Amino acid sequence: MNKIQNHKEITFAMQDRASSLMSIFKYIPKIKAKEDRPKYSVKSEFNNRKIEITCFDMLDTTDQAVLLAIIALAPIKDEDNRRPIIDIMTPEDERSELASILINGFNSSFNPFGELIKEYSKCAVINCSINRIVNILGMSEGIKSREIIANSIKRLALTSYTITANCNDGVDLSDEFTQPFIFYHKVGKQYTISLNGIFTSAFNKQYSRIQLDERREIGSKNSLAQLIHSHFCATVPNGEKGHKFFCTTLIERFMHKDYLAKDEKRVRRTVKEAIEKIDKLDGWKVVTKGEGKNLIFHVTRT
Repeated sequence: MNKIQNHKEITFAMQDRASSLMSIFKYIPKIKAKEDRPKYSVKSEFNNRKIEITCFDMLDTTDQAVLLAIIALAPIKDEDNRRPIIDIMTPEDERSELASILINGFNSSFNPFGELIKEYSKCAVINCSINRIVNILGMSEGIKSREIIANSIKRLALTSYTITANCNDGVDLSDEFTQPFIFYHKVGKQYTISLNGIFTSAFNKQYSRIQLDERREIGSKNSLAQLIHSHFCATVPNGEKGHKFFCTTLIERFMHKDYLAKDEKRVRRTVKEAIEKIDKLDGWKVVTKGEGKNLIFHVTRT
């Protein structure tokens, strides 16, 4: 199988801040990859709003990579006609046929009189072949890669993103908005994918810049390193100050209990090896201190 070479034009993705700081994606060892995945939800608070992301199948590194590729392909401005933006509040008689398919497929739940629907009504639309996503991820072209991507797209479509505002004012005044991560319409190998309004709104607001070129350099075989790298992109500021991370915290964030090895030393060694991959990237520096449960990584970037 030949590797696709023309992916270098897309070097980063702009992920919304709230989800980029949450422990949504998990490390699944290859030996466990074909087992049934547990359902779980992740809760957080961001800008005085409650966030809940519900995964009906556990999401792994590949699912994160596919989501980032879709985000990277999404339009940033409304006037980009090649990659349009649909508004789920558009009256039914004013929608195009494609917009109707995408809007009806979203199964959004929201208060039509609330503020959140005004903020998150616009959804980016991406038209691409499955090979284009394979391209961005730097994967080998072939049936196996396409199957992996197709399965990830299905899992992302089953993952819901819920934001609740006015939580402190009582249940009657709460404003809740729910959408799946994506909705897609597939014909052959060609996909039309609608990215939810929460991800889309981040392009013009707060977002974390996730470096896809660095993820490709780390390589998909180093899946834990890719997960940790994305977290570092969202949390480590440029400059000498950097950020400290306890190894135990990274284990809790990225390793689900169902896939955690019983040997604690082995688990810490796996995390340390992943960190070493990031340390080799240009612009990143990791200093390791302590050992055992006191193992700490001080991370800086320039």
